[in-house]
Amino acid sequence: MLAAASAVTVCVMLAVGTQYINQERLKYAVYLLAQTDREILDICECCGFSNVSHFYHLFREQFGVSPAKFRKTV
Repeated sequence: MLAAASAVTVCVMLAVGTQYINQERLKYAVYLLAQTDREILDICECCGFSNVSHFYHLFREQFGVSPAKFRKTV
């Protein structure tokens, strides 16, 4: 029973850590979108996302628009 509880705790900690890392990556992406004219693919890679679709999904989920539309509004 204790081992199962420990496994759940580790999974929760990993999930929270992943969310934090993704939030920090997205913050940096917002900075780059607003302050540079770099290509979105370049920004995606620079922020540590290896999958462009995942980057777009997380960005839309967090900000309600695509990175390209976000850039046009700033």
